[in-house]
Amino acid sequence: MKTSRVVLCFLATSSFFVRSIAGQQGNVANATSPSSSIEKISTIPAPKTKLKIAVYACKQLDASVVSSAEKVTTEIFKESHVEVEWLNCPGSQLCEQPSESLQFRVIIDWQITDVVKGSAQVKLMSEHDSLGFVIPCAVNDTVCLAYVFYSPINRMALMNGARVAVVLGHVIAHEIGHALLGPNPHSQTGIMRAKLPIGDLERFLYFTSQQSKSLAADLAARNEQQHK
Repeated sequence: MKTSRVVLCFLATSSFFVRSIAGQQGNVANATSPSSSIEKISTIPAPKTKLKIAVYACKQLDASVVSSAEKVTTEIFKESHVEVEWLNCPGSQLCEQPSESLQFRVIIDWQITDVVKGSAQVKLMSEHDSLGFVIPCAVNDTVCLAYVFYSPINRMALMNGARVAVVLGHVIAHEIGHALLGPNPHSQTGIMRAKLPIGDLERFLYFTSQQSKSLAADLAARNEQQHK
């Protein structure tokens, strides 16, 4: 799996921006006030595409929170006619099941410093309330990898009166979207919008119709590569 670049996705209170971090391209999204726009925008009829995700959650995290977050992510992808299959793995251990059909590993760590060791990068990510990042993943890569940070997610959920599992589920879907939709996937509406309204996530955000088509095409190409 290629690991030459890291795609960073931040949720903060300032406006959206894209910047370079130590020569690495950063994709940044932010929290904002509740939005009145309609977010359920994916309506294209299409056969379901399967997406298999293995989740590795830190020991401090309640399993019920992870389960509820997975249901949120499942619902978001369902609107894009993508059927999600979950594989929950204990700690950092690899799941026993074969990975031939596995597309993603999502690692839920407690905080940024559990993953990122460079002090400058930790400082920058902390200043912008980073909730996770994804390793850029080519179609021919075996498995994609995303990291999500529970502590800042929990803090921002409490600050905005949102359920932490709902925010966590949206962050997981957003990070996977970054890997599957390629560079600059942000849109004005939906789950890939630049400003995520954390205080208004009881109305789920979804992928746009065009993004849904791109997801299906990308996953089909990955499945074809896996079976070669």
